[in-house]
Amino acid sequence: MKTEIEEELKQRNKELLILNTIISFVNQFLNVGELLENSLEKVLEIMTIESGALLLLNEKKDVFLLETSKGFSPDFVSKMSRIDAEESIIGRTICSGNQIMLGEGNTLNKETSEWLYSQDFNTLLCLPIKTKKRVYGMMMCGHRYSLFFNKRNASILENIGYQIAISIENALLYKEAKESEEKYHHLLESANIGIISLTKEGEIFQFNKKAEEIFGYSREEVAKKQLAELLSEKQTQLIETITKQYMTLGNENIFDQTIVSCGRKKNGKEIQVEISYSIWGDRHDPVITATVKDMEY
Repeated sequence: MKTEIEEELKQRNKELLILNTIISFVNQFLNVGELLENSLEKVLEIMTIESGALLLLNEKKDVFLLETSKGFSPDFVSKMSRIDAEESIIGRTICSGNQIMLGEGNTLNKETSEWLYSQDFNTLLCLPIKTKKRVYGMMMCGHRYSLFFNKRNASILENIGYQIAISIENALLYKEAKESEEKYHHLLESANIGIISLTKEGEIFQFNKKAEEIFGYSREEVAKKQLAELLSEKQTQLIETITKQYMTLGNENIFDQTIVSCGRKKNGKEIQVEISYSIWGDRHDPVITATVKDMEY
């Protein structure tokens, strides 16, 4: 009895070590392609699996497309490079969030049996790569040893699939955020008005192309400078008042008007500018944005 408990503990510790290793490894990647390629290699290595493949479900959710594979023959890769999510038994099973074992008496049809025989496999385990809300793809693992994919191994692989799905989700969110940031940067730089963003202390941290044209400074030159160096003292006092009121009341509409004021270019020339202020973000650490238009143009 004691020996059985000790063996069970050893097995559990081994499983935890495998999962922690995988979690630590897959979290390194923020590009889906790199994530899948490296994840597959790591899974096959750590689980001592002969062959494997990762497929992603397309945006329409009607086809699983092969992204990466290792250990399979070119003919086998060609056959399973595109799996219909609705017409194929494998596709439907994975879309339902369940795993499926081919071989060992569980071969489902002539086509899938030919897959196994052509590769000289005894078993092919297909598992969903899924979170609790969504199926992202499938993992295929092939082995010649008929009893390799026991219930325990299949459970570990299912958990690994879940971790890969979480990392895919993070990578997609990162990509979306990066694309959104690039879009915002493009809009910022192509804007026909000067846009200047300040910290609550009044230091400049964002200065778009039009602002450079209006004031004659580069963004590097104004970084961490006070807005008072570009505008009148009255404007500086106004910003301080807006900031204090926002940090007290948390009202984004605390100042909602456009004013005309004096500005000062790098060469010392005074200009008339039209300014609008907005304030947003954390009440304790707000961001103030000034949009500036040169009245001469």
